[in-house]
Amino acid sequence: MMLSLWKVAAVLGFSVSAFAGPLRVTTVVGPGQSTHGGSDRCVKPAADYHRVNASVLLAILRIESGLSASFGVPNDNGSVDHGIAGINSVNLPELARYGIDEEMLKDDCVSTYVAAWYLRRKIEKHGQTWAGVASYHSATPYYNARYQLLVYNEMVRMGAIKGDLKPVPPVKPAPALLMAYDDIVQKGGKF
Repeated sequence: MMLSLWKVAAVLGFSVSAFAGPLRVTTVVGPGQSTHGGSDRCVKPAADYHRVNASVLLAILRIESGLSASFGVPNDNGSVDHGIAGINSVNLPELARYGIDEEMLKDDCVSTYVAAWYLRRKIEKHGQTWAGVASYHSATPYYNARYQLLVYNEMVRMGAIKGDLKPVPPVKPAPALLMAYDDIVQKGGKF
């Protein structure tokens, strides 16, 4: 059964609260700004509907897929990322309860609305912080901190925030680096 985009938004919109906090953004993606592909008509409405920042959402889409509808990208752990938002296959059973399957995630707008919904849930769980935003990717300290840097850098590139690009650690760190990084994060270190 195919659901309309608005039905998908309504189904996933059960948990809504305002986004405010330490993430300060100076620009927001609007209808006149291109995001490539079919997502350009969806980023701002999806972000507004789920009350997440549109520039943060766009940065995540750029990181996950480069705004190119990727489908079936395998991960080392055996899971698969789907669509422009890199929705992980571990989320498919929950999405199925709302009538969304992996085929629907091929639609850039559906994938964008699902990403906004998922981001909202992660922010509600982990806080309105960079770590909360990065939990879209992982709550594991090393990978969360790495994703924070990716989002930060992408938002600098987009002109959404001012700052200098920061170095990003490797995807697969040496075990000693991973342990040291986890120690720093647990002690409240900041980048």
